[in-house]
Amino acid sequence: MEGGLPLAFAAVIGFGHAFEADHLLAVSTLVSKSKTPKQVLSNGFIWGLGHTSTIFLMGLLLLVFQIHSLKDYFDYLEIFVGIMLIALGILRLVQSFSKNGEKKPAHDHNGEAYGIGLVHGLAGSGGLILLVMADLDSNWEALSYLLWFGLGSAAGMAVASIALRLPILQGRWFDQRRQIFTWLASALCIGYGIHILLRFI
Repeated sequence: MEGGLPLAFAAVIGFGHAFEADHLLAVSTLVSKSKTPKQVLSNGFIWGLGHTSTIFLMGLLLLVFQIHSLKDYFDYLEIFVGIMLIALGILRLVQSFSKNGEKKPAHDHNGEAYGIGLVHGLAGSGGLILLVMADLDSNWEALSYLLWFGLGSAAGMAVASIALRLPILQGRWFDQRRQIFTWLASALCIGYGIHILLRFI
């Protein structure tokens, strides 16, 4: 891998990776709770940092310490993503019907966003990226690729989060649109999570 072009491609691939269905559905539950565009951007980017953290750590294990046995478990790690999506959907539905939950002061949910990103980094195409990285010329090139891929995914999710926010922009009927968005995002999260788990039955 020579020059900056492959690393630029890694960032572009990471940017597109953020738009996968399970990623968007999980982050949509955060978007529905965010009060301002700044919070939306922050949550999306923090998701990407969590996603990058897990992929980079697994990259170290796979490439530096030669723990190749991890390859056999990537598919099964996706079970955690399915469970997380179902839990997020149910939690958001419960919160949306809780008057006390709606009265709580707004915050950035960055810890939750980072945790969601960490789980997503365990499975899916993140695992496939690690397998591809094992074929590069050196560990440094592989880890550099993973880092740029992660930064691209963080930027992509920040953009995706703002795009998800568009249907519920502040204005007339904001609360109603936000409630409908919350219900729809939660239902899709639960449905997609079940879909993932059924693949392992």
